[in-house]
Amino acid sequence: MLQSLDDQIVFAPRWPASPFPGLRPFRITATEDESLIFYGRNRAKDEILARLNSSHLVFVVGPSGCGKSSLLKVGVIPALEAGLLTHAGANWRTAEMRPGDRPVRNLACALAALRTDRSKSDISDQLYDILCSDESGLWLAAETLAPRAGPNPLLILIDQFEEVFGSQISAQSESKLLLELIVAFWAKAHPNLFLVVNMRTDFLEQCANFPKLADAINATLFITPVLRDSEVRDVISRPPGPYHGMVEKELVEAIIKDTSSDIGYNPDHLPLMQHALSWLWNNAVSAAGLSNSPPRPDAIAPSQTIMLTHDRYVAHGGLKGILNKHADELLAGLSEREQRIARVVFTRLSERDENRYRRSPTPAAALATLANCETAELERVVSVFSDPSVCFLDRRPLANGAGELIDVSHESLIRQWDRLRGWVDEEAEKVRRFRELDGSAYRWQRHKRSSSFLKRGADLNVWRQWWKSQNPTAEWAKRYKFDRAGEPAALQPVDLSNEYLRKSRKRVVRQWVLIGTLTAAVAIVIGVISVLIPITNIKTEKATLETERYATAAARGYDLIKSEDPNLALLLALALLHQKQADGDAIEALAYKALEFLHLKKFLHLKEVDDSAIERLAYKALQTPRPKAVLSARAAFPTATFSPDGQLLLISKGNAFQVWKANEIELVKEFRPRGVYAGRRAVWSADGRWIIGATDDNRTALFAPCSVPVPALRKYFQQCVNKNEDEVRIIGEEGTASWPSTLSPTGDRLLTGGSGQAPQLWDLGSNPAKSTFLFRDGQANFAIAFNQQGDRLALGSTDGSVRIHETANPTERFTLQPQTRCDASGENPSVQVFSVAFNPGKDKGDELASTTLDGCLRLWNVKEQRLIENHSLNNTGFFPQASIPAAKGLPSPPTMARFESGNLAILTNLI
Repeated sequence: MLQSLDDQIVFAPRWPASPFPGLRPFRITATEDESLIFYGRNRAKDEILARLNSSHLVFVVGPSGCGKSSLLKVGVIPALEAGLLTHAGANWRTAEMRPGDRPVRNLACALAALRTDRSKSDISDQLYDILCSDESGLWLAAETLAPRAGPNPLLILIDQFEEVFGSQISAQSESKLLLELIVAFWAKAHPNLFLVVNMRTDFLEQCANFPKLADAINATLFITPVLRDSEVRDVISRPPGPYHGMVEKELVEAIIKDTSSDIGYNPDHLPLMQHALSWLWNNAVSAAGLSNSPPRPDAIAPSQTIMLTHDRYVAHGGLKGILNKHADELLAGLSEREQRIARVVFTRLSERDENRYRRSPTPAAALATLANCETAELERVVSVFSDPSVCFLDRRPLANGAGELIDVSHESLIRQWDRLRGWVDEEAEKVRRFRELDGSAYRWQRHKRSSSFLKRGADLNVWRQWWKSQNPTAEWAKRYKFDRAGEPAALQPVDLSNEYLRKSRKRVVRQWVLIGTLTAAVAIVIGVISVLIPITNIKTEKATLETERYATAAARGYDLIKSEDPNLALLLALALLHQKQADGDAIEALAYKALEFLHLKKFLHLKEVDDSAIERLAYKALQTPRPKAVLSARAAFPTATFSPDGQLLLISKGNAFQVWKANEIELVKEFRPRGVYAGRRAVWSADGRWIIGATDDNRTALFAPCSVPVPALRKYFQQCVNKNEDEVRIIGEEGTASWPSTLSPTGDRLLTGGSGQAPQLWDLGSNPAKSTFLFRDGQANFAIAFNQQGDRLALGSTDGSVRIHETANPTERFTLQPQTRCDASGENPSVQVFSVAFNPGKDKGDELASTTLDGCLRLWNVKEQRLIENHSLNNTGFFPQASIPAAKGLPSPPTMARFESGNLAILTNLI
């Protein structure tokens, strides 16, 4: 910018509003020049200039997050405009573009933007026609805009070149054409045109599929190096100086340590560093009361220096913790409907392909359609995350001028925001399952819709449940191109799959009834369990069991082993074996032998059972504990909790609680305490004085069933003496969740996980209960526990770690952090801890178990702060809640209760 001052011409730099750009790359706009705050890249900048001096084409490649775009936009381009490429002069014009949805159209628009007259629109169409008409289109376009004899060299920067391989491309022919234009330009460069292409290293493999393009890259390649520690030090400490700020030396060293590439490059370190510094700067400015007039180099200095401190950096979790906190807070500030829209938006803008996370730019109109919202609603959500102080989303015009293209500002957001990565992983699994189903439907269609290709048995039930829970729409399916051009016109994949399931369902209704009947019948014959399902005469069904139904039942049995109850799978296997026996006494003898884990293999061998699938099923099922009883316990979060002495079992059924005798499996009483919601899991407290449940609005409810006239139950609740009405204490404010929760062993402290809320510690000595500490380091939900003494508590985290706090002084804490995946196959993924529990055994209070949603069970030594053992459960999703009596006088044999698909299995023979 030029200003006249006392007849002198002085240069007024366009200082950015902040010394740190945040998650997005550095840039130069009409009002802000971020080259003024760009440090650490002089060496790389000079090398690129040297290559441009000898070649008109340079491919700048490097791993994600290494700063390629920033290096070019605020390093190389300003250097060119300063005349550092001496033979070309200083009068440069730059056209910057990204492939986006229409690569060649976007290139034409970027070139047309160099024209300042009103013919910009017309020239855009003309340039597009020129680029499409000839493989030497770049030469012809350059001759139009920068003639060989002209004084103004032209630079074209193609940023994020990997987008030419992306799913957002609406005209695939344009991707191929852009590659051909670049190759032709490399073969014969225009004297006044220079081309710089920026691309991620991991897309070089796809470039190798185009031999001429590979030759051009090999001849013009510049690999962007990672920053050295000395360069990182400049990046951190130098920008705040002109803004009357500084960074504590301890913070500089901590960030250098956190971003060091000595032990291996992490693509997210630099973006996370810039975001953390931006966030710390904004918070420091706010704390100084300067939010309305932030300090600037061209303004009067504030009364105090803006200091970025190490303590604040550590307190908010370092690089990743700051990003998660910032993103979660923005999401929490939206309404419930806006949060749903935000999830659809971020999931659509992100992809996971073979464990690689990448951006997927999408037109705003398509996002509104996919999220089923109005344009104004989408705008409110997008504006929150694209605000200059946030920069999580990027917005740019579409090539055709009809709206905007929305994009994630940097892929590090996908990888490092735990919530977003979880959404993307769920989406990837949904796509994988749908492709599998779509493939099956396609095979069915190709084979003339033969019934042989329909789903059956357990396989069908799994798909029905998946379809109901995921509800894939036609609009969703379009994104992943579930269409086949040129195939016979038939039902669309979504409708076809629906029809596929509907036809299959009719085929197996009778089979499901029969399988349930067989299981119940065998349960009665062997006299070991009581299954609460209708019983019919098995003999009337024997003749109808065909060979095909053996296969269906076997599939159902394997599904039971994998995801429900292996013990029921054993019963099913025995039921099928029973169909092959003429003598009922023989099958009864077989059942007893099976339960004794003896002679089954020999028996099967002697009888020469020819159905190997059923045989294998029986062997595998016998390796697990066997059920003593299976009770119906269907609820959103069903209850199964033993009394401290293990004599009684409390379960939920419908909207009521039931009390059972644990040894005899005999129902004692059913009751409904007022103000307590039986659909939320309840837990018997360690001292036996309370049952910890929930209200219907997710607040904690401590209750004692004083109205139940059963001495065996009332003896546990001291407060019920001389009372005939239930004692109920509600913890927390109305409308704010405080459940799930757990009581300390002494009963004076309550720890709440809070569904969607921060965990809290409560003092029950006051009435109402008083919150004494709020844990601000992230949600815990069900992952909460006290140790035996009650002097420590554990909180699970979203990154797989467990936080250990001192109960008396919760600020005293340390973290148990896993370093690898459960199977030791790589770095530990950020997977939410679903449950934690201290070992209730004598002298075992320093042992803690944690489970994560990827199926990993970890055993920790809390005292030594180390991992004892990993164990992979080979499962994903929520773990069934289990209950084991904690008293010394356990029922004999040892007993536990766990949930299996809405039923409660009471197991014996535990080792």
